[in-house]
Amino acid sequence: MGRVPSEAEWERHNVVFGTFFAMTVVVAVIFISAAPFPRIVSAVIMSPIVLPTAWIYIMVIRRRDNDRLSRLTNFALSHRRRRRRRR
Repeated sequence: MGRVPSEAEWERHNVVFGTFFAMTVVVAVIFISAAPFPRIVSAVIMSPIVLPTAWIYIMVIRRRDNDRLSRLTNFALSHRRRRRRRR
């Protein structure tokens, strides 16, 4: 098993993949609107570029952020409950 990235590395991954995903979507939209063939054909041509970057960004990086936020929220709620019981 590999090394676990630090929080700063995750932030860099988030920015890089978010930017790359946005650029691939923009290029795909421009290609689909300017291509001389039907839009469905253009979408099929661009999907091998957009779908992997979307999957990496949404399912790997953003899911990790959502999981982390969920753990922090649960920790805060349990900590708040413990403080109320002490009083």
